[in-house]
Amino acid sequence: MASGDALAVKANLQAVFTAVMKCSSDQVATHLSALVRRLQAVARAEAKQQQGRDLDVDALILRLHSQYPGDVGLFAPFLLNAFELQPGEAIFLGANEPHAYLDGDCVEAMACSDNVVRAGLTPKLRDVDTLCSMLTYVARYPDILTGSQVTEHTRRYAPPVDEFQVHRTAVPAAAKATPFALEKLSGPSLALVYEGECKVMTEAGVSMSLKKGNVVAIPGCQGLSCEAAPGGILLYRCAENKL
Repeated sequence: MASGDALAVKANLQAVFTAVMKCSSDQVATHLSALVRRLQAVARAEAKQQQGRDLDVDALILRLHSQYPGDVGLFAPFLLNAFELQPGEAIFLGANEPHAYLDGDCVEAMACSDNVVRAGLTPKLRDVDTLCSMLTYVARYPDILTGSQVTEHTRRYAPPVDEFQVHRTAVPAAAKATPFALEKLSGPSLALVYEGECKVMTEAGVSMSLKKGNVVAIPGCQGLSCEAAPGGILLYRCAENKL
């Protein structure tokens, strides 16, 4: 896309998004009521023809309507990408990228920030003017990250920034305890036990047992020798994006 076209797309996206988010409450109520009635009628008609329809934008809007009735954020799925991540997948969101987490479990790493700006689908403080003025308005589908294998049990998810990377260590259940290692990184890191249990030993000979929900701080340039319990373990580790 030529630079002029990209600027035109950005300007148009900003104009449309701002117009929607700044609609009066009366306009929002009128248009949402008509939209929800139409989608409910379509959903009832299609339910008679096929069962188990995959989640789509129409179904998503109806679900959000049941959670946030009358909220202007119900129009957001028409302007944003609506997609589902599978286990082991990730996305990177740069600064000033609009996003909404809908359901499920995930591990999030975030750079230091002094603000979170909201405009819909939330009971928290909203700042519509600031949000509409700060967004990137780039039209594209997000890149889905699957990580790169760094050891037998660990995959590395490295976004295009220096602030953080995430390691996912998954040791399957086995008949007996399974040894593995958390390798040395140049800077400090935090490791979260998401599922399972393990025993760890530092290079200084300090040992400890970790279970689901425990977090351990690992100094820079120090690895850990670990032993997963027979039930296996799922562990996430966050550090600066340097090896």
